[in-house]
Amino acid sequence: MNEILRKAEALVKTIMTPVSNNVYLFVALVLFSATLMMLSMIETEEQIDLCKILIAPIFESYIVCLLAWVLEKVYMRWFVWVVSIAFLYVELFTLFFHHSLYNIHVVQLLTDTDARESVEFVTSALSSSAFLYTLMITIGILVVGFVISKYFKILCKKVQMVKRISICVSLVLVVISAVIQYDAYVRLKKCFDYEYLGNFITYEDEKPSQDTPAVRFLYGLSFKYVVLKDLKNIETSVEQTKVDGCSYKCPLIVLVIGESYDKAHSHVYNPSYLETTPQLSALKESGNLFLFDNAITSYNHTTEAFKEMFSTFSFDGTDDWTNHSLFTAVFKKAGYDVYFLSNQFASDFDDIWNHFGGTLFNNRKLSELQFTYRNRNVYPFDGELIEEIPDIEVLKSRPTLVVVHFIGQHVDYALRYPEEFRKFTPDDVNPQYGGEIGKHVVANYDNSLLYNDYVVGSIMQKVSGTDAICIYMADHGEEVYDWRDAYMRTDESELLPEVAHYQFEIPFMVYLSDEFKANHEDLAKKISESVDLKIMNKDLSHILLNLGGIETPEYNAKYDCFSDEYDNDKKRIVRGSCDFDEVIKGFKAK
Repeated sequence: MNEILRKAEALVKTIMTPVSNNVYLFVALVLFSATLMMLSMIETEEQIDLCKILIAPIFESYIVCLLAWVLEKVYMRWFVWVVSIAFLYVELFTLFFHHSLYNIHVVQLLTDTDARESVEFVTSALSSSAFLYTLMITIGILVVGFVISKYFKILCKKVQMVKRISICVSLVLVVISAVIQYDAYVRLKKCFDYEYLGNFITYEDEKPSQDTPAVRFLYGLSFKYVVLKDLKNIETSVEQTKVDGCSYKCPLIVLVIGESYDKAHSHVYNPSYLETTPQLSALKESGNLFLFDNAITSYNHTTEAFKEMFSTFSFDGTDDWTNHSLFTAVFKKAGYDVYFLSNQFASDFDDIWNHFGGTLFNNRKLSELQFTYRNRNVYPFDGELIEEIPDIEVLKSRPTLVVVHFIGQHVDYALRYPEEFRKFTPDDVNPQYGGEIGKHVVANYDNSLLYNDYVVGSIMQKVSGTDAICIYMADHGEEVYDWRDAYMRTDESELLPEVAHYQFEIPFMVYLSDEFKANHEDLAKKISESVDLKIMNKDLSHILLNLGGIETPEYNAKYDCFSDEYDNDKKRIVRGSCDFDEVIKGFKAK
């Protein structure tokens, strides 16, 4: 019996050697993971669950220690320390900055960010209170972890029984943690199976429980995996696009897509605010610009919002969006010249992350099927991008669709406008939140909006002397210290009315030249009568197909607000499952 006990003790000791050799790392990881869960539960007002907080992360902390123990033999234990703490630090920062732990949207945001945006984001983050909070808590966790591990080692040396008991207890806790997390790991594995992932994304009770940082992050990555699979399917659908005829009703259509547009800071939408939109306000007064004040986006992230905008998929069917085409591909097949100028997604086919960010555009085959011309460079300011728009005589020579995509008011706001557009100062703005830092952020945002107004107005003026229609919309909204001490966009587990208002409501403007109004009187009248309708970004493809006079099975009049068949009572679903109008019901902005 004694021999059996000695062998059992030796086995337990061997199994737990990775922890015994890395007590500090083990304690720090458990403390860090527990802190993340506790802060998240406080943030979301969820009932504190000690099992999720303390037990769930133990098994994964053991695995990290095991890796550190293996790499210690080649003097690489430091690498495990750096990567694991950095991984947890980033999640803690996103909790403070984006009000969310790792999830599909946060992981997508992290992986979609290019080098330029990364530098700007880090620069902006360093001056934020979120960075300070994260740094202080991280240092606190490391200090507490060091103290606990140091005194534990001292105690174990003095009292051998404590060491024996702690090794046994640790093994039991690792096993319990593994058992608790087993179901999450099984579901997570299925998430990387393309056939299953749709259920895990759509139905809440099908998702793996996301009680540890690793599971949360890998679940987000599984969604990126779907994106790659979707690309293969959409390629086939776009190739099979059918066009039965085309009248080229509107010979010149210009679509301008902005970025991170906060309507509360836009004078043309909010006349009580600072004069941030002199160009657009003047065009509105002239009777050539029509403002739609009830437009929303499906997602508050660019990549997902673009999928909704460009896909001809509608909610009527039961099939997948990848079984449908993209409106740009339909226009090209119908005989239009299609220009795509983006100040975010240049045609750099060697950049895999650019493939992710520009999912629908930077795949070589998809790009060829959609566009006649693409820009190959990006610029510091959007005004430089529009220099690539051809002369008006070239645009008039053939039926043409021009799509311009700006970097707009994407953070860092201070980098979005030239010095000569620095009109507003911190003394000119008076946000209720953010203090002195907030004043500088808001002033920079308002200046970027002023510059955006100039660039958008310049495009509209460029086509003013010909038969042209120009639509301006943004991919998503933005909040800039409007109702709380925060700016940019967030991913709370519950869609709050305030978040829906500021981050999901978008500008939608239609500019009609005088010649267009004369040549298309009925259509111009219909547009002017449609400004109060409820629309969303996924209506765009059907609106444009109507304007182009393109006959195709991809067109659905129910989603075309310029059609008599438009369904103004349809549900507007955002974030995949939230009824926007229900969320926003009764809400009044501050």
